[in-house]
Order: sequence, then structure tokens, then C-alpha cells
Amino acid sequence: MWIFTPYSFVAITRDKDDSEQRHVRTRRKQHMEAMFPNAKCQFSMETDYPFLAQMHSDDVAEAVLDQITRMNYTHFQTVVPPMQPNYLEACNNVWRVMQAFQYSQYYGPKTDFEKLVSHCIFQAVDQMKRRSGKYLGTPTARQIMQEYKHERKAQQIEHRFIHERDWS
Repeated sequence: MWIFTPYSFVAITRDKDDSEQRHVRTRRKQHMEAMFPNAKCQFSMETDYPFLAQMHSDDVAEAVLDQITRMNYTHFQTVVPPMQPNYLEACNNVWRVMQAFQYSQYYGPKTDFEKLVSHCIFQAVDQMKRRSGKYLGTPTARQIMQEYKHERKAQQIEHRFIHERDWS
């Protein structure tokens, strides 16, 4: 399970040998500390997520419930702290990927449109890295298509999305 909060991104899985234990993984130590301040965190560059804590499932559930209970915002991106611009960019990139996934339900899997959106997303990530933290905003599918000189395809997709979709 992936969980994004304004201060942290964590990945939580069940321990394969003990169903009461959970592995909580983060990419940055401060993300573990923000969500699980009492966790005994181990560090290893040999794993996908460098920070790992093994915790009882009740403790993990309590921390997640606390995040939900304390939620006081209506739009996630507005509450990510400004001192974490790279984290906000990462969250927006996940949003873009899931937006492409959303569009794939209308246009089928692995369409040229989906491939183009994926390509544009990765290109945007590279641009953001090069610009060292400047937020580029979230392009719409139409803007992406226009940017890559696929105006006609953009018009067809827009027409299919607006006119041929069952909006009920």
C-alpha cells in the first residue's frame, strides 16, 4: 500500500512470516519520522527503499487513522510544505501517471495516446530535474498533444471524450 500525506510518502506491506507485522518503507528518513515518529528505522542502500521499519499492524493502523482524523485540507497539493518542492513535484508526477491511467479506460490499453502521455510525463520529470525545483504545472492531455504537434489527434480525442462518453 502506498500512502501520500503532506509530509511523507510511505510504502506498507505485510511481513511474509508474521501476519501481525508490517514493513514500513520510505525513501527519505524524515518521511518515516513524520508519520511514524517512534519507529525504529533501519537504513540500507541495498534495497529499493533505503529506510525500513518493522512495526506491529495495530501501530501502523493507528498512525494512518491519525493522519485521516487530523486531515483539515480539501486539496492535497496546497498543503505540501514549501520546503519540500521536490516532494510536491513527485506527488504531481504520480498524479499525472494516474491521469494517463484514467484516460486509458476510454482509449484502450497501450494506445498511441497513452504512450505519448507517458513519454511526455517522463520528459517533464527530466525538465523539472534540470530546472532544479521549478514547478511546471500540470499539463492537460490536450496541451500535451498540441505541444507534440498532434493537433488533429488531440481534436479527435477531445471529441471522443466529450461527445462519445456515457456521462451518466
